[in-house]
Amino acid sequence: MAKRTILRFEANNAIWPIVEGWAKERDYRENKKGETWRQYRQGYGFLVAPKVVEVHQEGTKVEIQGWINPHWTNRIMVLFLMPGEIDLGKGFMASIPRNTARRDVNILLEKLGQASLTIKG
Repeated sequence: MAKRTILRFEANNAIWPIVEGWAKERDYRENKKGETWRQYRQGYGFLVAPKVVEVHQEGTKVEIQGWINPHWTNRIMVLFLMPGEIDLGKGFMASIPRNTARRDVNILLEKLGQASLTIKG
């Protein structure tokens, strides 16, 4: 199972105003930040599997990573059969947060003028 969903594309302008607007609109909080990247997280608490989206831009190259980061209590309940990171693809584990994270990433991609994330399967 892939740990993160990674999308790469080119953008000729700074994407940060669009990304920040999307994060506010979708209720993602900035979790970490670097000079060329930012990490956003939605979902806090023991019973919630947090959704994480990390965006990098260096020059015209843009990379978006998305994944679900299950809380350790969720992992204990399934005897650690659930990995620490889960991609945004289809599957039984964390299907609801995966679906909503995929929807949120697709909204961001649309705002950036990119094709939607499609999942095979």
